[in-house]
Amino acid sequence: LINHIWDSEITDLLIVNSDHSAIKSTLRSAIPGSDVLYGHDLITINPRILEEDNYRSSIEKLINDHTNNTGDTNIQKVIGSLKYKVRKLMLTMTKEYTTKVKLAIKEIDNRINLLHESQRQKPKMDYEQRKSELFDKKQDELIKLSAPSQSLSHNKTLTGEQNSSIFWRRIFPITRGRKGIIKINKVDDWTNPPTKNTLTPSQTQEIAKEASKYYEYLYSPQQETNQTRTAKQRLMKRLREWGVEKTTSQRAGEDITIEEINKVMTFLPKGKAPGPDRIPNEFYSAFANLIAPLYLKFYNQMHSRTRVPTGFADGLISILYKKGIREDIRNYRPITLLNSDYKILTKILAYRSRAL
Repeated sequence: LINHIWDSEITDLLIVNSDHSAIKSTLRSAIPGSDVLYGHDLITINPRILEEDNYRSSIEKLINDHTNNTGDTNIQKVIGSLKYKVRKLMLTMTKEYTTKVKLAIKEIDNRINLLHESQRQKPKMDYEQRKSELFDKKQDELIKLSAPSQSLSHNKTLTGEQNSSIFWRRIFPITRGRKGIIKINKVDDWTNPPTKNTLTPSQTQEIAKEASKYYEYLYSPQQETNQTRTAKQRLMKRLREWGVEKTTSQRAGEDITIEEINKVMTFLPKGKAPGPDRIPNEFYSAFANLIAPLYLKFYNQMHSRTRVPTGFADGLISILYKKGIREDIRNYRPITLLNSDYKILTKILAYRSRAL
């Protein structure tokens, strides 16, 4: 990607209801006179397509065909190409599904208008009932454009795990029409930051660019000092003294099992924002029996090689406002949106830790 520049823009695009804004990312040439653009809108897949039998059947066929045609190919490549095909197909399905639902809503609106006009010209006793039925149908269609929510009954099946988003949503319901980020302080050097909660001499609407500068600085390794070096040595010494029992170490380091993968995939929470690959949790829950054997090989290969593939742990940072002036990036809480297959592995390891 030499001679190319990434541009990012937070948009108001709404495909599926979410707490996060959509981001448009484009790759443009840095060579003067070139107008070529690469990339596309970061559009969320609607998990509700998996409620449609025809869509589920098509995805299931894709998985089976892909699995049967891979042979002894490197499992990392198998997973990577499968995710690419699944993402492409589900995005196409989402667009088709959204168009179909919007047409159904438009048809219902037309029927409501005709009903109003008919009632105006010739009133009927069943008007209110018919109107209510049409509005109920419209509401059912509108729900199809929103992300599935995690039911409380489903949440109870996750032993020892509480979905905090459900709790806080009930205490502090989300209000629509919230004020978004319009502009943000422009800071040239974060090693010499401005006073917090003050406006800098200049602001910018290139929010993603400024946020990236701040988090690049924040997450960069800090320069080691004699004090931090001494503290690290003392900590490592204490940890070596305590150690871990051999049986505990062996149990924690065992290969991942198919039962562990199936358990976590089946009970992944719904309605969560996906990571960079845009594939939602619902995909893994719906097709756990088909893809769990692939991920068994994938995870255990990582274990034996003691390293994860490039991009496996990548995430998208979404920022949520906390308090203070909105122009200061430090007044936002970063939430990293991770890929589901990464979270599946970490959940498996977390469950193991609880049992030890």
